[in-house]
Amino acid sequence: SVMLLCIFVIALVSVMVLGLLKNLSVRATIARQIENNEKAYYLAEAGIQHAAVTVKRKPGFIGKLSWNNGRIKLPDVTQRHSYVVTVINDVSGAKVVTSRGTIGVDSKTLVRQISGKTGP
Repeated sequence: SVMLLCIFVIALVSVMVLGLLKNLSVRATIARQIENNEKAYYLAEAGIQHAAVTVKRKPGFIGKLSWNNGRIKLPDVTQRHSYVVTVINDVSGAKVVTSRGTIGVDSKTLVRQISGKTGP
């Protein structure tokens, strides 16, 4: 009967440990997704800034801009990362910039309106 009790306690502890490990695994996955979402956001924001500088230098610019991890190595990133930006004119003459930042399979899209004018 003592042996049966020991087996029961070992089984109970094993189930608890397995549950804890599963919980930690889910939390690690969620943390990784949050981190990739933030990185994708900042890549998309970099695309917006790229478009703003391009429009400032070439006020009539309409088209696509892109960047990928061939030029700059981001720290602690092992997945492919990039942004793709589209610049169009809206009816008011301002530029509408759509930027999609991608890291691995996660992506974030930002849309901003920027002025196409170079001066006041």
